[in-house]
Amino acid sequence: TMGEDMDTKVNRRSFLKSAISTSAAVSFASAVSYAKSKENLNRPNVLLLMTDDQHWDEIGYNGHGIHTPHIDEMAATGIEFTRYYAGHSRCTPTRACMMTGRNNVRTGSMAPNKFIEGQDGINKNEKCLPVLFNMAGYRTGHFGKWHLDENGSSNPIEMGYDHAIWSHNKYNDGVSFQVGDTDDRIQTEGDCSEATVRIALDFIKESVENEKPFFATIWYGSPHASHESSPQFRSLYPNSPCQNYLAEITGIDASVGILREELAKMGVDQNTQIWFCTDNGADGQGGCGRDICGSDG
Repeated sequence: TMGEDMDTKVNRRSFLKSAISTSAAVSFASAVSYAKSKENLNRPNVLLLMTDDQHWDEIGYNGHGIHTPHIDEMAATGIEFTRYYAGHSRCTPTRACMMTGRNNVRTGSMAPNKFIEGQDGINKNEKCLPVLFNMAGYRTGHFGKWHLDENGSSNPIEMGYDHAIWSHNKYNDGVSFQVGDTDDRIQTEGDCSEATVRIALDFIKESVENEKPFFATIWYGSPHASHESSPQFRSLYPNSPCQNYLAEITGIDASVGILREELAKMGVDQNTQIWFCTDNGADGQGGCGRDICGSDG
C-alpha cells in the first residue's frame, strides 16, 4: 500500500543517513588514530635519482650494449615503469613538473632558465616535494644539478630543502659544488657522478644516525653535453664514436652501485625506495642510440 511504501522509503532514508554518519565517524576516527601513531610508523626513505639528457634506451636492460650492471639489477629486482613519460621535452620545465606534480605551465616554467613574467623560479604558491616531506617529519636534501631558477636567482634551500650541495646547471668531473644558500664551495675529485652520490651519502648517514627518515633528490650532471668521462669507464668503449657519452652513463651506473652498497651497509636498503629516471631524453646532439653504436655499444 501507499502507506507501507512511504514507511519503507523513510526507513531506507534513515538507514542511509545512519550508515553515512557511521562511515564518516569511522573514517574520522581512523584518521585521528593514524595521525596519533604516524610517528611510530616505519616510514620508507625516498631517493629520486635523475640523469640529464639520457635517451630512454641507452641502458643495458633495454637491450643496448652499454655497461650498466647495477641499474640492470635494480630494474630486474624492482619495478620498471614502461609507460612513464617526462613532463616536458626540456630541462627546467620537466624538473618543475617533477617537483610539484603539476603541468609546467602552472608552475610558470616555460623553458630552460625561463619562467613567465614576474617569476624567477617555480610559482611560490606551489608546494614542492621537500616541503611535503618536511611536513611528514623527513630530513630533506638535494645533490647535484638544480636548474630550477633563472640565472642563479634561487636555490634548493629556498625551495624547502634542509640541506643542499648543488650546481646551477650541468657539470663534469672536478665540479665545484655550492653549499646550501651560502657562498661556500666543495671541490670534488674523480668521476662526477660518483662524487655526487658520495656527498649525498654523508647526508644519508647522518639521517640514519639520528634515526630520521630521509628524502633526497640526486640529480646528475651527466650525460649532458659536453661529454667528459673518467678514464676507467671510457676504456670500456675503445672503438665507439660515442665513447665519452657512453662512459658517462656507465659512471652513473657505478654511482648507483655505490649507493646501493652503502645503503645495505647502513641497514636501510630494505626500507629505502630508489626511483631512477632521466629528465627529458637525449637532446638530439649528444644522444647515441642503437643506430649509432649498435647493440654492442
